[in-house]
Amino acid sequence: MRILPECSNRSCFGVPARQNAGPIQDYTVSPEGCLFYLEYRSNAGETADLPPLEPDGVEETSSPPPLEPDGSGVHAEAAGQSYVLVKRMPDGGDAFCVSLAGQAGAVACGGLDKAYVLSEDVIYCIDESGRLLDRISVEDGWGTLLEGADGYVYYDPQDSGNAVFEITGDGTLKRLNGPCALGGSFAGSRGGLLYSGADGRLYRYAADSAGWETASPMSCIALQ
Repeated sequence: MRILPECSNRSCFGVPARQNAGPIQDYTVSPEGCLFYLEYRSNAGETADLPPLEPDGVEETSSPPPLEPDGSGVHAEAAGQSYVLVKRMPDGGDAFCVSLAGQAGAVACGGLDKAYVLSEDVIYCIDESGRLLDRISVEDGWGTLLEGADGYVYYDPQDSGNAVFEITGDGTLKRLNGPCALGGSFAGSRGGLLYSGADGRLYRYAADSAGWETASPMSCIALQ
């Protein structure tokens, strides 16, 4: 049984390995060994019967809910929506598969087996059962999500602003500037967020002390 779907669309320091290479848009594996992946299904009928992402005690915000009923029991956007999020367990079984609104392009795993999905101008926070916990509005959702140490997740708008945004526990975005005034690029690492500066140095973000420290490439490889 194949556990991991074919995918090579991950990025390193903001440079995608391969653009639009296939139906798998992005993926990540949790520390517990669960696989989360975003899939584009060209046949819209494949998602019509899937459960949409549903709120679970989430107060309504200015962002619209992912899918709205059209009165006939069929979700209006489901027929035209072909992006799904799948959580696959280590034994190969699927824990959930939900349809998503918008063009989903990035997924990241946070603490407590939560998943974060970037879909156009919204970041969805999803629990271990596939239920929507929170939705966070972003001005331009064409960036990516990066994983750090201890379940931290960051939104990288990739707009050359030399900053990423930490997704906090209360669902807000906290700006985190890069340590090099000349600029640089960010990359995710379970050992801590990484930053390749234009000064030729590699930095690692220490979330416990909220500061950047220089790191050797070999030490960062060991942290992966």
